[in-house]
Amino acid sequence: MADFISYDDNLFFIMAQTKHLQNGLRLTLHRPIFSGFYIKQFNFLADVLRSIQKELFEHPQLIKLNDYLQLLRSSQTMFIRLLETFLSHSMFVVDNNKDIAVLKQEMQDNLDQVIDRLSEDDKNITEVDTVSTEEMSILLSLPSEEDLS
Repeated sequence: MADFISYDDNLFFIMAQTKHLQNGLRLTLHRPIFSGFYIKQFNFLADVLRSIQKELFEHPQLIKLNDYLQLLRSSQTMFIRLLETFLSHSMFVVDNNKDIAVLKQEMQDNLDQVIDRLSEDDKNITEVDTVSTEEMSILLSLPSEEDLS
């Protein structure tokens, strides 16, 4: 039996953790301790976001796919902002800043893929065939206006 994945809950957790880390950057934290903590958290969050994106892209039949993709987009956007804040934070200038910049670019590329997928889905929704009144009458076996006259 396949594992049930609660995308809503997982993405909510990612957004909550991202906000928590963002708030932590407002504090005067001890760099040697907390820079390593932040980098570990970034790697964890990035792994989870990659995993969720992969799962969603591999399962296009999910009923709430667009909702999940929009939540993923929001989570990725928040995470990218967190990475930007970290990189611009003078207290956290560390040797790993290049790695964080590369991670930020990867997350931006992933976000672009999600945005592309959402825009494709929007196009597909607008291109759905419509049923004319005449076709609807035939389908419903109702007499058409011409039959009534």
